[in-house]
Amino acid sequence: MKKIIAVLCILCLAACQEKPNETKTTVCEGEINGVSITNTYEYEDDKILKQTSVNVMDLKGIDEDMVLNSVEQFKESISGIKGISYEYTIENQVLNEKVIIDYTQTSMKELLDSNLVTGEENAAYVSYEQTIEGQKEAGFTCK
Repeated sequence: MKKIIAVLCILCLAACQEKPNETKTTVCEGEINGVSITNTYEYEDDKILKQTSVNVMDLKGIDEDMVLNSVEQFKESISGIKGISYEYTIENQVLNEKVIIDYTQTSMKELLDSNLVTGEENAAYVSYEQTIEGQKEAGFTCK
């Protein structure tokens, strides 16, 4: 009888162990000042691992040279930060931008110093729950 109880206890312990964290994805879509924005978040628990932002802006009536100068300055400002990629195109008076931040490859200090993320100076990671709450407050729809 003791052997059966011991085996059942071992089986229970094995079955009750935590499952490995599962990476989940949430997509938030919205528009701010005429810019269509799609943010895709990959996360485990409350920790965002990767963020992909796609921005689309109609440039009709806007000085394209000014926009080009602005995006080039932004590109230059993040060029030395590991874990971030940025690309853009301007075609038919439409700006398409894509920013990818791999939080597993970059430094929170660099992100905070460059104002790419906001938060506490000693933050260890970007909170999924706080980010989604902020997105919804800004009028984004998240699924």
